[in-house]
Amino acid sequence: MNDVNLSIRRGETLAIVGESGSGKSTLGSLMIDAVQDPGQTTGDVRYYPESGSDPINVLELNERQQKRIRWEEISMVSQAATNAFNPTIPIKRHFTDTFAAHDVPRETGLERAREILSDLGLDPDRILDAYQHELSGGQKQRTQLALSLVLDPEIVILDEPTSGLDLIVQRNFLSLIYEIKEEYELTLVLISHDIPVVSGIADRIAVMYAFDIVESGDAREILLEPEHPYTRLMAQSSLGMDRAADEIRTIEGDPPDSINVPSGCPFHPRCPLADDRCEVEEPELRGSEQGDHEVACFYPTEAVESIPHFVADTGGESR
Repeated sequence: MNDVNLSIRRGETLAIVGESGSGKSTLGSLMIDAVQDPGQTTGDVRYYPESGSDPINVLELNERQQKRIRWEEISMVSQAATNAFNPTIPIKRHFTDTFAAHDVPRETGLERAREILSDLGLDPDRILDAYQHELSGGQKQRTQLALSLVLDPEIVILDEPTSGLDLIVQRNFLSLIYEIKEEYELTLVLISHDIPVVSGIADRIAVMYAFDIVESGDAREILLEPEHPYTRLMAQSSLGMDRAADEIRTIEGDPPDSINVPSGCPFHPRCPLADDRCEVEEPELRGSEQGDHEVACFYPTEAVESIPHFVADTGGESR
């Protein structure tokens, strides 16, 4: 991760999108100071409580303070719901262990769990008594979401929440997430590799490449008229509900790994617009002519003019 500067506004849904290996999940883990060894975190991760009290630097908390912030203030739904639950214990045990760890009375917590599971369209008693192998993929995803909500956090980070689900189930699950966000007055961070997945729910989008943010702004602006070559090419490679398979265009080349990021603009080895300047100079994230929109590219106008863009949420071509 390289000098990422990102803000999340209370009550919004921020989508972080990019190819696998772009650093999205690492950024999500960093928000709760849960980057695994040997990773090291420097800088500030500031959480502003709704009470209006002083901001909390998550990276400076001791173990007891971290325990309160994680899941009580900021929770995370990890990738791959199939692996999220211990297969040897019933689902109820995952909830009661959480209550015990956070000093929540068992019956009070279970009453809240049943309420949330019901809001998510599940039969609470059946789910709580089941083992993970007795649940479908969609049920596991919703149950994992319920577990992340049971301590009433302010922020929920969802890491590839629709991974492994078919397109129709994806859309249904995202609609449910939107309803829950509104009902519970949540702030959401939605991590995804697929622009169409976030098109109907995000307020803002941040596009990541090579462990940096290369474009960010209002979701509609990013979806309808992205200015970074990577964003435009990534939209061409996404399979939306209304896209035929022969319309899909993959991005040539492979994304860099964390210890071998190219000099200059990290996207230049794969970019059709790259020139000598791109090979040696790294563009800064700077304001676009559009409103709430920033892009790290020397040639955003040329990208818009020369790289076709398919509107991600409808499957149509915008230009």
